[in-house]
Amino acid sequence: MINLLTLSKGIVLCVVLLMALQMVSAVKVGILVQHEDGDMEGYCVEVDQNADGFVTLSEVDDLEFAEVENQHILCSIDEFVHFNCEEGSEHSIRIFMQNSGEWHSKGIPALDAGATCYDFSFNPADNLDFYSFETNTFTNMKYCAQEGDVIGIIGEPRIGGRPGPPEFDLTPSFEELCAPLRIKDVTASVDGDKKSAIDEPGETIRNVFPGSELELNIELENIGSEELDRKIEDVIVTATLEDIGNDLKEKSDDFTLRADDNKDVTLLFSIPETTDDGDYDLVIELEGEDEENIEFELEWELTVEIDKERHRLHLSNFETTKSQYCAGESGQIVLEIENIGDSEEETLVKISDGSRTLSERIITLKERGTSARYEDSLAFSVPDQAGQQTLTISLTYGDEYLSESTTYSILDCSNAVPQELVHQSDSENVIVVAPEVTEAPTTRTDKLGDTSVFMIGLAIASTLIVFILLILSILKKK
Repeated sequence: MINLLTLSKGIVLCVVLLMALQMVSAVKVGILVQHEDGDMEGYCVEVDQNADGFVTLSEVDDLEFAEVENQHILCSIDEFVHFNCEEGSEHSIRIFMQNSGEWHSKGIPALDAGATCYDFSFNPADNLDFYSFETNTFTNMKYCAQEGDVIGIIGEPRIGGRPGPPEFDLTPSFEELCAPLRIKDVTASVDGDKKSAIDEPGETIRNVFPGSELELNIELENIGSEELDRKIEDVIVTATLEDIGNDLKEKSDDFTLRADDNKDVTLLFSIPETTDDGDYDLVIELEGEDEENIEFELEWELTVEIDKERHRLHLSNFETTKSQYCAGESGQIVLEIENIGDSEEETLVKISDGSRTLSERIITLKERGTSARYEDSLAFSVPDQAGQQTLTISLTYGDEYLSESTTYSILDCSNAVPQELVHQSDSENVIVVAPEVTEAPTTRTDKLGDTSVFMIGLAIASTLIVFILLILSILKKK
């Protein structure tokens, strides 16, 4: 008997293997096209790994091919037509690869013929048996795309005899063609204190604290050569400080970066006061595209180390409950203080208005939990003089000192106008809003008026009673 469980496992395994075989990773290949007149263009194409030369080069719009004996040959670059494709043509097109940063002296024999992939040990002089004089190609060797390849296509006048090594005017690297958008370095400034430049990913930015201002100056460069003049357009820099709140994210405006040029981008993060100490990932992403709509992306990851200072208080709130008060009335202040440091703090809290000390007290703030927060409200008397009044709070703890101020208006309410009185004129509408005035209890003084009303009511009631008695008397006689 066949074990159904074992059979099903075998089927699943086969399916997975088949899917794995069908999955082909994509690779990028740099391509330089040099025309017979010396003009050059650079390209970066993305194809399946081991894609043949015809599939790879077909990604370049300016190239045209012809099919001969079940294989393709490159026929033309724009108006320059290879002599193999047009009788009487005086033009030749050859295809080469870079090897260790130099153009290999032996050209690629075929684009998509044969099953063997071209390698740099190939020597056409040793392979004449495989040469097709009908198609002028070596049918046993083809190009197979690999990540990082750089292919050079050169148009040149047709010459007699065996052609020599290629005479390219430029030897661009794979990075220049396929990854020209680079981060040269990142300089971090914490609260205005500039750190040394970081020139590679994986580094750590230190001495950042809750409440710090973290400024990143990111220097970008387009390492493409001026000869190719490939502009990178719509460049955007995004920096994300992960796991702080819902992630802190800053993004630059888009811009254009010309070949062999640099640009500085500045992004600013405000670290929340309540951030826990620890290591946080800072991800910097670049994106842009060239005029051929070839997209470029780059990602750097840094670490931001956030430490809580041993002694640090944060004044979360300090304000009056209203922005305006009448002279002489009672006002109210609300305040909230947080201990965001690593130690318990005994703190002197003093509130003054310049000429008077409104409150002075000592509080203790624990380093964590609900006891690390202090909330209170304080009543105070508003001065009699109208104008602007400033209140100042100072916190003194250990060798540290923190001070902040708030301002409110004092109004002369002795001649107050009805609230929301509206004056209208032909030219404009002007709304005059009177300040809020605390109403005093009113005292009734019109006692005579109250007595008159009582007497009139009593007379009416008496008349009604006499009338009802008269009616009852008449009914009784009947």
